[in-house]
Amino acid sequence: MKPNRNLFSHVSKKNLFITLALISTSFLAQCKKKEEDNTPALLALLAFNSSTTALQTTCTTNADGTVDSTLATIAKGSFSICKPASGVIKHYRIEGLKVSTGHYAFTVYAGFPENYSTAPTQSGGTLTAGQFAMSFYSGSGTTFPVPGFSYASYGPSGTKNLTSNGNTTTATPAGTSLYDFISTTVDVCFDLTSATPPKFTIWVTGQNGAVCKTKTNLTLGTAVGTESSWSSSTSALATQNSYFGLSSATGIAFTKIVSSSESVLP
Repeated sequence: MKPNRNLFSHVSKKNLFITLALISTSFLAQCKKKEEDNTPALLALLAFNSSTTALQTTCTTNADGTVDSTLATIAKGSFSICKPASGVIKHYRIEGLKVSTGHYAFTVYAGFPENYSTAPTQSGGTLTAGQFAMSFYSGSGTTFPVPGFSYASYGPSGTKNLTSNGNTTTATPAGTSLYDFISTTVDVCFDLTSATPPKFTIWVTGQNGAVCKTKTNLTLGTAVGTESSWSSSTSALATQNSYFGLSSATGIAFTKIVSSSESVLP
């Protein structure tokens, strides 16, 4: 009796389908397991990539207890100023600052809430009680604000303009600022007390014999400006959160900001 070739063929095909199905199932299971095994690594890689896309302030503590704040890439926005071990900042030093002409602004903030991320603007905005801002603005032409315009503001109590024409909004020619931070780099430093109202004193390296990196040269006589007559109704600095802000990713340069828990003046 001859074998039924059709039956044999049918069984062989059936076994072949079963075998292929088993192989496919095993292969898929191994792929799934491999994918699951690699999930933590993939997530870690994604987390690393995400973290590197966000610009962060780099903090470096010096031997004297001061702390450097640096930014690897200049970008528009506001970034934290690193705190000394005490958590209190009484003295700020900005090294290598240059703000090119073209309506750019560099600002140091103090007494602001956590996670502050708003970049400074030309108008600056109104501060609330307990907030301080020191701004360096480069104008253009002879329109308001004046080119090379630097000013300190505290709360809603007003602004101290550090220009040779005094506390005025009248437009003046370029170069009338008490110090030049537009055509050259400059080191600027200032004290800011937590008294009510706070006392603000600012120095510029090369002006009046001051050298910001050498505190022995920083006195009331070498300062380019001081202010403590803010409104008495304004509270002391509300928080110890400090930031530096840039209005643009171009036209602004600085090396680092150094913060200290020790003020220069009593």
